[in-house]
Amino acid sequence: MLNTILKLKSPLIKKLEKIAGEGNVLSDYDDLYMYSTDSTNITNPNEIAQAVVFPENVHQVSEIMQYAYKKTIPVIARAAGTNLCGACLPKKGGIILNFAKMNKIIEINKDNLLCKVEPGVVIEDLQKAVEAYDLFYPPDPSNLKVSMIGGSIGLGSGGPHTFKYGSTKDFIIDLEVVLSDGTIMHTGCDCSKNVTGYNLTQLFVGSEGTLGIITQATIRLIPKPEAKRVMLAYFDTLEDTSKTVNDIISHLITPSVIDLMDKNTLQTIESFYPSGLLTDKTAALLIEIDGFKSSLNEQYEKVILHIYKRRKRKRKKKKSGYQGAHPLALPQSWLRMLLRKMLSFQELIL
Repeated sequence: MLNTILKLKSPLIKKLEKIAGEGNVLSDYDDLYMYSTDSTNITNPNEIAQAVVFPENVHQVSEIMQYAYKKTIPVIARAAGTNLCGACLPKKGGIILNFAKMNKIIEINKDNLLCKVEPGVVIEDLQKAVEAYDLFYPPDPSNLKVSMIGGSIGLGSGGPHTFKYGSTKDFIIDLEVVLSDGTIMHTGCDCSKNVTGYNLTQLFVGSEGTLGIITQATIRLIPKPEAKRVMLAYFDTLEDTSKTVNDIISHLITPSVIDLMDKNTLQTIESFYPSGLLTDKTAALLIEIDGFKSSLNEQYEKVILHIYKRRKRKRKKKKSGYQGAHPLALPQSWLRMLLRKMLSFQELIL
């Protein structure tokens, strides 16, 4: 099988090098094998790409798609490859387009609360860049330190902040897309209130590259919250934990993050990154509230009230470690560290 691929790929490689440049095309078997997998690390030796290309602009992507269309060669768009669903696996060989070199933040428009980015921009880098303008991009998929915006859009990624702010689909208002025949099109416009025509942007978000290749995205931003506070509370039963979530929401409190960790999760985190978590507890809630500084104390007190109401029927806890302290009276720096770890589930091998 490998010999056949090597014989067939030579004209393909020459054409791709002519379009994208010799330094932007990989064809050695070791390289092809490495880029033919995702974070599952499950690779079939008979399902290897014929070439990996690092395009640098939309016109190169368009030319490659035109050529692949004429030759009926499959094309797979790849970002950081951190997904666990096989979205970037070359099941039928073909060309992998890796967008690591299309990594520019083209524009941050504070007046209109928008930014334009290429698909290879790392999400954490984007968040830091817009925060310098006191703006906020909430979606935070598990591997945001390496995940790229193109992959996040292609998979419709979410994250802990989805509860309050929504997922990736809620922040994409326009996409520059290259279709299978090389046609370049836009799906929306640079206006948050766009009510004209079909909502093609949402059609492409989450389509996993099956409808076209994303080469640029226009993203809606929101003002950065003035302050935030993180809390952690332990529970003896999963029922009490889940009902506390209902209590908080039903009393018109909307945390920016509210994550339930069961005993297995607590033990896994503690084994991977010792943090002083109470691993004998059945569950814990990690809660983040944000907003204006003037509103945080009120939100904080309401959350504490509903946790105590749910817990007061239970037996008193023995005083050991944090267990005898206020259930939420943990250092903010420690809690923020824990939240950062929770934003990276895959790192924690959960």
